[in-house]
Amino acid sequence: MELTKELIHIFQKLSNLFKKENINFVLIGATVPLILIDLKEKNGTSFGIRPTKDLDFTVLIKDWRSFKELKQLLYNIGFVQKNNNPEHRFFYNNYMVDIIPYNEKLVKEGYLTFPETQNKINVTGFDKLFIYAQSENFSEKLSIPIIPLSLFVYSKILAYSDRELTKDLEDIIYCLKHYEESSISERRFDIVGELEISYEKSGAYLLGKDLSEILSSQEQNIVNEFLNKFNDEYSPIILKLNSNDIDTQKEILDLFLSFKKGMSLT
Repeated sequence: MELTKELIHIFQKLSNLFKKENINFVLIGATVPLILIDLKEKNGTSFGIRPTKDLDFTVLIKDWRSFKELKQLLYNIGFVQKNNNPEHRFFYNNYMVDIIPYNEKLVKEGYLTFPETQNKINVTGFDKLFIYAQSENFSEKLSIPIIPLSLFVYSKILAYSDRELTKDLEDIIYCLKHYEESSISERRFDIVGELEISYEKSGAYLLGKDLSEILSSQEQNIVNEFLNKFNDEYSPIILKLNSNDIDTQKEILDLFLSFKKGMSLT
């Protein structure tokens, strides 16, 4: 999978708008591992995360009026919305673009509730997405702040807890397999030498370790509740992936157990 010209064009339009309006924004969603894993492989070789034409951003807003004003600005540059879709969902040509507003003052019990429809999104810990985002340069004129892979996995755990979609599990597994696999860091080899963890599972351990260092106790409890679903290779959450192969099911279980060990939740 690669960054298409159309995708770069959308990035540029949104970046120009957000920067012009002084709106703090961060790229989240499945495009994150595309950029931080697929496009950063040695010799240009990519693993090939699932194809997606979905883009996801989160933006800091002052209040709901500000979000309404932002929506109008998006309409003005060619984004549209369709009936019966969530109020944070926009379309631009062939791409679906979710823009999730965030302000800690608007959050109650971890959820952001849209005033008109009462639709809810779990945004527990979203403040960290802005704190730990790092800019990725695509050209001299285009740089996009992107959440780290560890927080991408956390956001997918939140998403799965809300909607239980298989694609969220697949995205998490992808990151657990390939975390720092081609990095200049030698941490994977260090882990293999220090702990009884194979090289294949060492990335999952490191991701858990990195994530544990930035999550609050409340956020760690959310991750722990999710990981407790992985009891053995026949756990319903693993069978949901429809692998129909016991070796694959064991491999998935081992990845999540290594992740849990890295989180120090064992």
